[in-house]
Amino acid sequence: MAGGLRVLCTVLCLSQALLHSCSVASPSLSFRAEPMSVILSQGSTVHLRCSVRPNSASHSLSWRFRGQLLDPVTLPGVELNQNRGSLVLSSLQHIHQGLYQCVAQSDAGAIVSRHARVAIAGIGEYGEMRRRSLVVQEGSSVVIECPLPPSNPPALPRLRVRGEWLEKSIGSYL
Repeated sequence: MAGGLRVLCTVLCLSQALLHSCSVASPSLSFRAEPMSVILSQGSTVHLRCSVRPNSASHSLSWRFRGQLLDPVTLPGVELNQNRGSLVLSSLQHIHQGLYQCVAQSDAGAIVSRHARVAIAGIGEYGEMRRRSLVVQEGSSVVIECPLPPSNPPALPRLRVRGEWLEKSIGSYL
């Protein structure tokens, strides 16, 4: 009965895709390193790392991609290193984007890592804009709008005034 309950708890833990991290009947098994989310340019190499403690041959590591067990045969460009617990995407492509999780299993149960989101960086084109001049009375305030294009990660705007880049508020420029 206890063995069946342990199997049921392990299955429930592994099927809980919305949970960031869980552990089942395995207080001695814990993550030393969990995969981290990344946003990189297309074609970049992605390294997701996962390791558990204690370091033992009695546990196994596997990966989930978009909630399903990851099979490197069906997802080209994926390399798994079971000894080191790493997952490598040799050339990041659109098919690789999504949520990844590391799963560690032992005789005592299983633990599932937090989600790691892999995404491709990008920036869209500026929308249609026309140049316009602003006339402001000296000493008055003016807002100069510059709608940013869609981007991942979000673009960080910078302004250049009289040939100098403003990294922060200086003088009367906020």
